Amino acid sequence: MSPAEALRQVMYCADEENAIACWETALSSGLVSAAFLASLAGGLPRGLRARAAQVEVGAESGPESLVSQRLRRKGVPLRRQVVFPGVGRVDLLAGERVIVEVDGFAYHSEPQRFESDRRRDAMLTAAGYVVIRLSYRQVMSDWPFCERMILAALETH
Repeated sequence: MSPAEALRQVMYCADEENAIACWETALSSGLVSAAFLASLAGGLPRGLRARAAQVEVGAESGPESLVSQRLRRKGVPLRRQVVFPGVGRVDLLAGERVIVEVDGFAYHSEPQRFESDRRRDAMLTAAGYVVIRLSYRQVMSDWPFCERMILAALETH
């Protein structure tokens, strides 16, 4: 099956959240372009075109896409892949002061990366931000906890 056919089928077979996450992951990985997805969406039935229209640039992983979708449904204003001078890019800025990082263990378990993440968190905290790091497992298996922590941070910041 071609990547195009797989992406088309996922719009038919997966639930909305996961279908959008698959399309966003394909886009961020460079497997397809935004123009290609727009073309593919044009051949879908109206309801699925509406689903495809929710696909956005910026989620670098499926779990990151899921977090974005879930928070947006709650009305949380989000910006993806925000660059902070001296710190670098963060996954999500929720509201004005809450940063959400969605970390997979494989990439963030290396000692250098682990230390770099702690340094970035300290710099962001010193600048008045709250940093919430969520693991793949937490997003996929314990979303109610993740949501409570993010919404609580938004209430106080």
